[in-house]
Amino acid sequence: MLTYPKIDPVIVHIYGNMAIRWYSLAYIFGFLICYFFFKHKNQKLNIINNEMFEKLMTSIICGVILGARLFDCFFYNFFDTIKNPISIFRVWEGGMSFHGGCIGVFLVFFVFSKIYKVKVLPILDLMLVVVPLALFFGRIANFINGELYGNITYNSPFRMIFPTDYTQQPRHPSQLYEAFAEGICLFTIMFFLYKKTNFIKKSGLLTGCFGVFYSIARFLCEFFRKPEISNSFGLTAGQWLSLLMTVFCIIFVLYIFKKK
Repeated sequence: MLTYPKIDPVIVHIYGNMAIRWYSLAYIFGFLICYFFFKHKNQKLNIINNEMFEKLMTSIICGVILGARLFDCFFYNFFDTIKNPISIFRVWEGGMSFHGGCIGVFLVFFVFSKIYKVKVLPILDLMLVVVPLALFFGRIANFINGELYGNITYNSPFRMIFPTDYTQQPRHPSQLYEAFAEGICLFTIMFFLYKKTNFIKKSGLLTGCFGVFYSIARFLCEFFRKPEISNSFGLTAGQWLSLLMTVFCIIFVLYIFKKK
């Protein structure tokens, strides 16, 4: 059994609950990676002018945070949120849903394309090449927070006891499994598709591929992760959402392949 490394989730205390945390830094690193990668590639491709991109990036940040937080509160913790609505603003406690963040981002891109008449799929294609690195940092931050840990296990060589777990039973460090699958593996796949195929020339294709491969990785990792909601028909809520996302993205990819 491994020993859980006790890393303080707070890097620097400022005042009260105000602090610089690893969790917030993970989001900042993620946004910066997407920002600089796209800006570097956009110098050659000239997909969108810099002023417009700055507006879009600001909107994406708002969309990710609002979508991820609201989805987590109202989908995974509906009754607790209704009883205590102020908990929505306690972002320092964690609780950000990837699927909610996706919804927020797609709404931002849809509205942005309608208002400014900009083709947004090429932008999304490029950003999603490096988004897995952002997911990697996010899962590592989950691990440091001692949240979203895995199921109880007595056989896994990676099992550990999380100080935040009231049962104090050995569990799968599912955050690290997800960091590897959704972060390192997914980045390897996306970077390969970007560099070694012509998928980037078909707008939306990399976006669809990202959705398919992320959903597969998330679906598999959910077998080791403690469900946030009771299982339904043998699957977790995260697995059902991943299945829906997989079906939608496969249809989307097939549609792009059929387009001339």
